[in-house]
Amino acid sequence: MNGAEFCGCCEGTMQETPAAIDNRPGLSQIEYRVGTWRQFKSSMLDELSKVPELAALRTRSDDDFTIALCDAFAIVCDILTFYCERSANEHYLRTATQLVSVAELAALIGYEPPPGVAAGAALAFTLDAPPPALPQKTQPLQPALVPSQISLPIGTKVQSVPGPGERPVTFETIAPIAARYDWNALSPQVYRPYTDDTANAYPSHLRLSGLIGSLQSGEYVLIVITILGTTQYGFNRVSSVLQDVATQTTLVSFDDVPWATTNPAVEVDPSQQGATLSGALDQATIQSSVIGVTWSDQADFVAQAAKLQWDPDATQALINAAHAQGPATAPFAIFKLGVRASIFGHNAPYYGTLPSYTLQPGQTFPANWENTTLYGLNPDSSSANIFLDATYPSLSVGAYVVLLGSVWWWWEAAPITATATLTLAKFLLASSVTELTLDLPPADLDFFEMRATTVLGSSDQYVLAQEFLDQTTIGGSHIMLDSAQLALKLGQELIVTGISATKT
Repeated sequence: MNGAEFCGCCEGTMQETPAAIDNRPGLSQIEYRVGTWRQFKSSMLDELSKVPELAALRTRSDDDFTIALCDAFAIVCDILTFYCERSANEHYLRTATQLVSVAELAALIGYEPPPGVAAGAALAFTLDAPPPALPQKTQPLQPALVPSQISLPIGTKVQSVPGPGERPVTFETIAPIAARYDWNALSPQVYRPYTDDTANAYPSHLRLSGLIGSLQSGEYVLIVITILGTTQYGFNRVSSVLQDVATQTTLVSFDDVPWATTNPAVEVDPSQQGATLSGALDQATIQSSVIGVTWSDQADFVAQAAKLQWDPDATQALINAAHAQGPATAPFAIFKLGVRASIFGHNAPYYGTLPSYTLQPGQTFPANWENTTLYGLNPDSSSANIFLDATYPSLSVGAYVVLLGSVWWWWEAAPITATATLTLAKFLLASSVTELTLDLPPADLDFFEMRATTVLGSSDQYVLAQEFLDQTTIGGSHIMLDSAQLALKLGQELIVTGISATKT
């Protein structure tokens, strides 16, 4: 072949179609194309050189009409073989992607899939806050301008917010929904109420209001509980002090003692039987007949209130207002015993070391003062008087003292009813002392010896803070809410959101 016969226009082209098809078993997608655009175009360009009538066509440039026509037909062939391959995949159960293909394949063996069902989703509606109520000029219980509850009808449409690459989905409600603004976010109760029947003088810890820096480990604390006119005392030594900046409280833990195994309050048992309602709906009735009483079934309480024609919304508002106010008086009074003193005469010379002779005619040393009790120091007094070893101006009327005996479990607490400063000479000693009169039977002083008694006096007083619930997670068979929600009914669905405590 000479140079005139060889133009080189078909160099690099070859017959590539139909391409070989070979699929191994078990593939999730099969190949069924006899060629692609490139392969079809290469085959057609190769055929051009074999047609005698087109021997004069020596260009293979894409901007030539004939070459462009071949390129376009190669694209058509590529599209046709692509969809042919898609159709072939739908003929096998492993590679089919269309539901209708799977149904047709299943029909070959007589199986008919059941009809599809609509997708379900848990749905919660959030209501806008109602406008503030207008000032009430005449009737104290005039109808509210904004209803406390609205009903969302069946078929209310809600559209989902699609994520990246997703499409929105429209849902419809299948039942009427009672919606209230109060239900936008129901919060669980995180504090335990302090009540008279749950007060305990020997807690393992106490949570105090404020960040307290004046109380340290090793110091003593007196707990005074007054219930129905009866006063009970608790006395213990501080083992640790933890300041909680997040809640602005201080957690004080005490040394373990045999009876200090309970907390100062316990959770309310929801299975207790409630009382019977009576009277008119007002704050006094709620405080006396509702607060502190637990109904085993809220429906029972609502039914009783309905018989008395109590307005449900007004009843709920009064209950929540009473809980927000808290108890009229706190049952706990907490004192730091920051004053430490001894009894006058505790450091007297040992009586057995004194000479046994007469000081002056008719005078001898006093009677033996060893093992003398506080009562024995002043047996003729009609009140419980004690004499301290020095003057203590901070111990005043109304303060408390604790008499601590020779063993840690032998102690007595009492308020101070009178004080005096005087100079006392006795037991070969002379000193200015503080005399305290205590609200105690005088005979109780007979349990404390002069040398072995330590007197602890109150200084700082602390305010008791609400105690957190024992559990750190919400769960179990019931959840205690932090407010009354009388419109909640049995069978009503709730959505609980938050951080899961389950570790995976």
